[in-house]
Amino acid sequence: TVKGDIITSIAAYDAWSDAERNLANTPTKNQTSSRRAVAYQYALDHNTLLTVDRLLRQFRQSLMESGFIDADNKLHGNEGNNDNDDSNKYERKMFPASSLPQDKKIAHKQYDALLTSCCLVAGLYPNIVTLLRPPQNTRKKGSSRGVGGGGGGKLLTKEGQICKVSSQSFQSERIRNASASGKDAYAMYHAKHRTQGVCGGAQNQVTMSNPGSGKEKGGGGGDIYLSEVNFVPRYALLLFSGGTIELRDNTAIVL
Repeated sequence: TVKGDIITSIAAYDAWSDAERNLANTPTKNQTSSRRAVAYQYALDHNTLLTVDRLLRQFRQSLMESGFIDADNKLHGNEGNNDNDDSNKYERKMFPASSLPQDKKIAHKQYDALLTSCCLVAGLYPNIVTLLRPPQNTRKKGSSRGVGGGGGGKLLTKEGQICKVSSQSFQSERIRNASASGKDAYAMYHAKHRTQGVCGGAQNQVTMSNPGSGKEKGGGGGDIYLSEVNFVPRYALLLFSGGTIELRDNTAIVL
């Protein structure tokens, strides 16, 4: 399955955008109010979502100008798509309600989880991490935290760095509650951040411009955190990462 911060962001946009589609026959003013209500209910930034919506429209226009979409909105290579196919039953339209019905043909693969994960791998490679599960003997009875307060899983980069996930990530709880046994799990991330010192009772995080260098690997102090962590299937990594797999302590590390 594909689970991650980016996937969650897409789902949030879908919920916000659906508020307009569900009120397609209502005045524009009420549509905007409904979108704002959804943003307020789920603590989303309405203006940011409007920006995403505009970018989506620009992307559609770019597809048309590049020749990937004909004037009648037919996607090249998908002329035989059947609108009555059960595989389209749960599809939403990629574009707003004001666009043509044929637009749904453009997004007929939008709910293909494996294809989505392949896009994440292609876009974020080589930022790969492996989930390190906690040893069996580090758990106290009746406690979810390990001995010494270091319970839960960690993320291992191909450079050998042990990293944590940002507390703001939707993956933080999943990694913190990782079981001692289970399948190998891999994730892609967008950027690394290292905590440096304490200011006003809070840690400062500084983006690591060259996180894979030996200098940063060996020192610098502070914990390393990853942002926009997205778990992806091993098959996507094998097909699109172009790396090799090495076994370390019974864990398959993608290099």
